[in-house]
Amino acid sequence: MTRLLKTVLGLALVGVLPACDSTLLAPTDSTISVTAASQVVPIGGSTQVQALVIEQAGTPVQNGTAVRFFTDLGQMQPVEAETLNGVATATFLAGSVSGVAQIRATSGGAAGAEGGDLASNVVQIVVGAAAVDTVILGANPASVPATGGTVELLATVTSVAGQLLSGIPVTFVATQGQLSTPVVTTDASGQARTQLTTTQDAGVTATAGAVTSSVATVTVLDPAPVVTATIVAADNGVTVGIGHQWTFTAQVTGGAGAPQATTFEWDFGDGIGTTTNGNVTSHVYGASTASTRRIVSLTITLSNGQQVVATTEILIGAI
Repeated sequence: MTRLLKTVLGLALVGVLPACDSTLLAPTDSTISVTAASQVVPIGGSTQVQALVIEQAGTPVQNGTAVRFFTDLGQMQPVEAETLNGVATATFLAGSVSGVAQIRATSGGAAGAEGGDLASNVVQIVVGAAAVDTVILGANPASVPATGGTVELLATVTSVAGQLLSGIPVTFVATQGQLSTPVVTTDASGQARTQLTTTQDAGVTATAGAVTSSVATVTVLDPAPVVTATIVAADNGVTVGIGHQWTFTAQVTGGAGAPQATTFEWDFGDGIGTTTNGNVTSHVYGASTASTRRIVSLTITLSNGQQVVATTEILIGAI
């Protein structure tokens, strides 16, 4: 009876004792190495983080070894993960703040091997605008007409590794004119676009994070040269049996950069006309018993396709 009572009391005591902590941790002198699938993520982005835990003998720790992740920016999910073939995996969630996240992993007696600026159990992930290294800005076209116009501004944002950065706010500033949208977020190609309308020369910059682009210049073109033409008429006198001959010379002015005259279409006012490549031509008017007035007109075609018209009136004496 006494032995049975002791057995019952012993079982009861076992039932009230606290359970042992069954969490499996890395043994002393193990090492942890942490890596990230991407070390640059946009605001609100995420990336996978892995911790490789190796025992002193060089073999992976036992499956199910608990690894805890820490970050000073954003969050880890889950905070604690178990190893499989020595690797524990978690996800870094960037959140809404730009900066550099320091992510560390620990497990029992494991430590990170020293190397470079960081121990192997620490990895840095750059978030949002903190990753910006270069902003390249261009204007297309780089000029507007003399009366003003609109150009497209394109800013390309990259990291120090040349990665195109999406989701980065870019602020455009112009010395003249009006921007359609001053702040634009980069797309999947790392580009932000806006438009500038101006009637004056303007300098434009684009800023992303702490980096500002070189100045892109938009210039206003000088007014296009105005081409004018006049006709100089010369009376060459009467040729017996033929008629009254006149010589006509077109004088074309336009200044530097003006388009050139290519063809001259003459109308002598008597139903007869001709086309020349040069600016001088002659025409003979038939005999008349009285003085006659004629309107001579000229249409000049320019190298840019435009046309210029000139006219003059002549008085043809009687023959």
